[in-house]
Amino acid sequence: MTDLIWANSGDSHLVEPDELFTEGLPKALAERMPRSVKDDDGGWETIHVDGQEFRRRIPKSLSMTDDDGRTVFDRAPGANDKELRLRDLDDEGIWGELVYPSIGIWMSSINDPELLAAGARVINDWAIEYQQHSPRYVCTATIPLLTVDTAVAEVQRAAGMGYHAAYLSVAPAAGVDDWNSDTWEPLWTALDEAGLVVAFHIGTEPHDASKFHGAYARGSGGALINYMETTYGGQRAVTKMIATGVFDRHQNGVG
Repeated sequence: MTDLIWANSGDSHLVEPDELFTEGLPKALAERMPRSVKDDDGGWETIHVDGQEFRRRIPKSLSMTDDDGRTVFDRAPGANDKELRLRDLDDEGIWGELVYPSIGIWMSSINDPELLAAGARVINDWAIEYQQHSPRYVCTATIPLLTVDTAVAEVQRAAGMGYHAAYLSVAPAAGVDDWNSDTWEPLWTALDEAGLVVAFHIGTEPHDASKFHGAYARGSGGALINYMETTYGGQRAVTKMIATGVFDRHQNGVG
């Protein structure tokens, strides 16, 4: 254990088990939920989301080794183990972490409100177990954003389960009113009344997964350019909420 625990993580993730949706949803719904199918050589993966699919190269950092020949999975084998993960935090000098989903982030590309709401409930029922295990895990509740009614319903349910933060994509789905629309006022009110803090995660713009995969630029400087591009959505989301007075109207839960 490190001699000094000095930091909190604002961007941690849980990795949903492969069987999460197949065990938590009827087969017809589970087949449409996000899933990753990796190539045998570990170089590429195919992401499937509600009838859409695209291929992407698996980040090289996942296969890189340290001086002892260990991959990231060897160095942190306890990612989904509640006790081992705490040991990893101790070793890194981190007390607590704000925790987002992983494959669940692709849910922003789902176009069926009922499917999205069902998937959010399954993820939230699973992730809350970590927060219940230790106050050092502050898990974010996944909120379905295709309709304001389903969003409000899950905010209220999540608050009753003990969540303190709500994960929102940086923009609603295509064709749904933007964050600066009065349409979303019931959501901000529900978050405020429930005392849930809004947690935007960058790079979560809803999109057609078969046509876009986040690689804005390739070649020299591409990694830096892509990273910068992904931050803009989060900046726009927060700026719109400030500009439309959401923070001023709701002082408790939205922040």
